[in-house]
Amino acid sequence: RPGALELLGRSINVDNRINKRAKFGFIRSEDAVTWSIFVGLQRSISFALPAIYRDLFELPIEQVPELLLWGASVEGGKGGRVMEERLIDISDRLGERARSRSEPDVILDFGPAGLVIIEVKYQSPNDHRERANWTPYLHESRAFDQPRLAQSSGLYELVRNWRIAHDLAGSRHFLLVNLAPQRTLDSTQGRALFESSLGAKENGRFLPLNWTEFLGVIQGQEAQLPPWWDAYIESRSLRR
Repeated sequence: RPGALELLGRSINVDNRINKRAKFGFIRSEDAVTWSIFVGLQRSISFALPAIYRDLFELPIEQVPELLLWGASVEGGKGGRVMEERLIDISDRLGERARSRSEPDVILDFGPAGLVIIEVKYQSPNDHRERANWTPYLHESRAFDQPRLAQSSGLYELVRNWRIAHDLAGSRHFLLVNLAPQRTLDSTQGRALFESSLGAKENGRFLPLNWTEFLGVIQGQEAQLPPWWDAYIESRSLRR
């Protein structure tokens, strides 16, 4: 757990920090699962990550990624700080409030190979809204071929994350992953509309990915996972 509370205190959505920390201690915490899985992999088997992420994302990955959770760099290196600054700049250009910015659950920056943003779902459904401020994310951008379909989907988190991924990646390949239980992916209202709305298909891709597939690729690499891994996965029922 080293660094977890400090990172929560740097998450990019300032107004949500207290609430995020309070929820982090619960067994059903989505943020705690996100931290445990992605930081656990980065710190325990970083040597195996390029192969794992190549198999998962079908990108020409040759390096361990720069890892950001909730808009904050986990290790705080130069590359992570640059990505934090770029994320804030994009948020400002989209007109978001400085204390209430969009905070992608996971950002994996693979340098020239591309960028992956992951919207993580554990036991909650994908966010669906009929009323929201859609205009900043849909206006004057190649990110969406059919902005009206994007809004009609109601998938506000995914729409915002796709726009942010598009703007962060620039000319690089990018991927927006919805990592969730299969039942959540199957029951996501508006997903077909969302997928039909997407632009930038020459370098961008949306990937629904269930936890069983994700964990299966990791296990398939036969890397020496941390000793707590199997018990943790079982305790959170992530393979179901």
